[in-house]
Amino acid sequence: MKYLMQKLIIENYSSIDKKRCLYQRNQAEPCRICQDHCPSEAISLTKSCVEIDEEVCKGCGICKSTCPSQAITLKEFGEEKNLQNLNPNEVVLIGCKQETSEGNILFPCLNGLHKEYLVILMLLMKGKRIYFNVSQCENCYIEKGCHYFIQALTKAETVINGLGMDANISLIYHKEDLPSYTTQVMSRRELFTLFKDGSVHMTLDATSSILGKNNVKDFRTRNLLVDMLKEENDLNKEAPHHFESLFTTWSLDSKCNGCGLCEAVCPWKAWQIERSDEVNISHHARRCRSCTLCHELCPQKAINKDAFSLNLLAGAAVKTTIPLVKCHNCNKKYVQKTSEQQLCNTCSKRKKLKKSVI
Repeated sequence: MKYLMQKLIIENYSSIDKKRCLYQRNQAEPCRICQDHCPSEAISLTKSCVEIDEEVCKGCGICKSTCPSQAITLKEFGEEKNLQNLNPNEVVLIGCKQETSEGNILFPCLNGLHKEYLVILMLLMKGKRIYFNVSQCENCYIEKGCHYFIQALTKAETVINGLGMDANISLIYHKEDLPSYTTQVMSRRELFTLFKDGSVHMTLDATSSILGKNNVKDFRTRNLLVDMLKEENDLNKEAPHHFESLFTTWSLDSKCNGCGLCEAVCPWKAWQIERSDEVNISHHARRCRSCTLCHELCPQKAINKDAFSLNLLAGAAVKTTIPLVKCHNCNKKYVQKTSEQQLCNTCSKRKKLKKSVI
């Protein structure tokens, strides 16, 4: 009955936050990762945006897990709900919602699990074994194999090992090897409650559609992950290289002129620029999703990867400070590129234009 309700009521399709989509933020070299990896070919690229065909989308979440800027979410993928349903005192068998798959924690597809989410699962189940049912993956009609999931799981295990912990992960490839686990038995009262809740869910969705409102809850794992890492580690100690698969920090060399393009293009506002008597450029490692857009688009090629340390998760870190001088013509403060430059960029352009006209 749960499977029936899922098919009739739940609309499990991807949605894209256009402000964070790299395809729209960099038209010169547009990102096509979601389209390239979509197994149902539900994603198309237009001149202006990325479009997802809701009728074709199977809700597997592969686009979500592979998106470099984490701009894609799924309305009913179940991350938050399943975290609440975890019971460390019982066997945890994680599977998918396909008809022949088994598990007491189910997702639409294991390939849609992001590496950050997998780290959170392991931290919550610290000391307990987590079983993943991949016995049906090779025969899956959505995506044969679980290679996206294995890639994310490998990176998550690396982070857990870097914390000095054992990941305690078991992959079940054969159905006869599945461990014994408890499932919820549904009473008649619970069955009617399920239909009632489903009707309310459908009504709310219809109302939201009519009114033009988006009530989709945007469940993000980054803040939860950082808070859990704070509990496990001293942020003042150096982080091993294991964390580089999750977090990225950048350095600015002497070529930086404070143009502000990094702040403008960053999908998650990880760069912050403050101007007073000088230009202070800071970077938030906690916000950064490692999309590398700032590095690729920097006109001066002044942004480079730097060594990550856990204390960078505490807040913004100043990467460079550039002094400002006053323009001799308009008194506007500007970054002086050379000692011979006495005018700001605007006045310099006007002077050159005037000279060319004369």
